[in-house]
Amino acid sequence: MSEEQLITKVSQILTRPDGSECKIVAERFFGPSFQEYTGIYVLRRESPEHNWTLLNDRPAPGWREMSVDEYVQHGRSEQLRAVSPGEIMRAASLLGQPMSSLQ
Repeated sequence: MSEEQLITKVSQILTRPDGSECKIVAERFFGPSFQEYTGIYVLRRESPEHNWTLLNDRPAPGWREMSVDEYVQHGRSEQLRAVSPGEIMRAASLLGQPMSSLQ
């Protein structure tokens, strides 16, 4: 009897209307003392002919003093300007699922 394999890393490529692409990568890993972590990073490229660029996950300096409109326009991290929280959650939700759920 064999155990079913679980998904520990997933990447999803999203094509945008302007032809650019965003890649969301979610990964499960273990840190010190075997504590489980989820790592998420986002990459972007202008077109399939360009190289991928890793996007920063930090908000703009001074984001706490910005109005909501300023934050939406200029304060969000590069990641959240490229992909939505829902798109990130959709990719991350596959972690820990059985491999057969992809079929």
